[in-house]
Amino acid sequence: MARSKHTPAAKGGKWLRASLRWAIYYRDDFACLYCRHVGRLSIDHRESTKSNGRDHRPQNLLTCCLSCNSKKRDLSTRAWFARLRERSFDTKEVQRRISRAVRVTTSKLFSSDGVGRRRQLGLRRRVRRRAEEERWR
Repeated sequence: MARSKHTPAAKGGKWLRASLRWAIYYRDDFACLYCRHVGRLSIDHRESTKSNGRDHRPQNLLTCCLSCNSKKRDLSTRAWFARLRERSFDTKEVQRRISRAVRVTTSKLFSSDGVGRRRQLGLRRRVRRRAEEERWR
């Protein structure tokens, strides 16, 4: 089944299952945790893969816009927060958002009763609506 070109997961890499990618987007409310931008999303590693290997656990993955993800590259959290402070971001608020997101586990998103699957199917509509709102701003 081909994915829609309008969804953030459509152009995602093959290193992460689409279901987990959607769960991370849903957990983070379809917005970049660094700048709160809602368009052109990607998945970012909280701790870089260079420092700790290939850690693709949901606790290490965050929703991030392509702009922030390309600027962060493989910087440490401390170095990235220093850059955000230079751009006058409130890093304490960013840290709160990240902590809140990490506390939510994907097991809550994909439960065995099928609720997770229904949520996943409803996500595409929500993403399209958000993209339309962003386009008209």
